[in-house]
Amino acid sequence: VAAIRSLISLSYYSVIIHIREVMTNDLNIPFAKGDNIHELIPRYLKYSQLADTEDLATSISDFRERRNDADYNMATKFSEFHKAWLGTAEDIIANFDKLNKKKLQAGILTYLRELGHIR
Repeated sequence: VAAIRSLISLSYYSVIIHIREVMTNDLNIPFAKGDNIHELIPRYLKYSQLADTEDLATSISDFRERRNDADYNMATKFSEFHKAWLGTAEDIIANFDKLNKKKLQAGILTYLRELGHIR
């Protein structure tokens, strides 16, 4: 059971770190030290106005809930079925990587400008 919990947690973090690195290094999306990337990444995707990004944002948020259960809720029962979350991580990363990065960058920067976070 501990191995399954670790698998879920590590799979989730592989998604978040991959997306953060692409957003930061390739798209120049600003993240400040201390920002809650677990909330910001799905929010940025959701409000980028690209097709399929709202579903992607929901998948990441759902994955975070499972990761929280795996890390913090010892009452949650896990089985071999939960190894499928590794496949979920791979699917999320693949779907993110398929996005048009120029349009994604433009959508996120527009959202941040509307909020007054950047000029």
